[in-house]
Amino acid sequence: KQIERNLINNPSFGTDTIKYFGLPGKDLLDIRYFEQQLSALNKKICLLGLINNPLEWESAQAQLSKIYDLIGIDEDSTIERLDFDNLLNYNTIGYTKIKKFEYFHIVNLDFCSSITPISSNDDRLRALEHLIHYQLQQVPNNWLLFITTRTSKETSNSNSYEELIRCIDQTLTDDTYFNQFINVFSDVLLNERSLDRNNLGDQKFINMFIVGLFNWISANSHNEPTRVFRRQFILSHATL
Repeated sequence: KQIERNLINNPSFGTDTIKYFGLPGKDLLDIRYFEQQLSALNKKICLLGLINNPLEWESAQAQLSKIYDLIGIDEDSTIERLDFDNLLNYNTIGYTKIKKFEYFHIVNLDFCSSITPISSNDDRLRALEHLIHYQLQQVPNNWLLFITTRTSKETSNSNSYEELIRCIDQTLTDDTYFNQFINVFSDVLLNERSLDRNNLGDQKFINMFIVGLFNWISANSHNEPTRVFRRQFILSHATL
């Protein structure tokens, strides 16, 4: 519904091909799903997918060859053997591949482990930051960003998590945001208008991860701290 509402039914959207960037699994189930949905609307999907695991990449290549004949798959669709963290800067081979597509109408990032894994330092956040900035510079109209991730205190990089939490601290300086925040998260302890890091365990950790990530994306989208509060988004844990 988001695709139909924000892209296809948008009067300024004048193309029959949806350019799609994602991190598909080896079975390409998400691509098959989008193909079914878009072909029913007389649209095609042109895919650039990244898979780093060599065995999963080979399996995905085999699946891609099978779905090329589907009416909703553009013949220029491709899957590259690259890690998302390769997008750490604009001079990488990843951006060489991206620039061939110019930009994407849909960016669907399914991080099977975490968007802030211990092993990546803050590389994954920097890669996402660069991709968001690239899209904002290149896309002429609307585009959609979907993120699926898991997180926990034990599996999340502490520096990356702190970066997300600082985004919440910045927005808490706004009176309207502050009042809405404490109304929804009355159990989260504050030191004046800063989150008490020692009180962020278990579900509180996850809740603040979601809030922080959303504010981090908003801030990077506008190149300045933004005071955005969306209760529905904050309270949704469906993708965690």
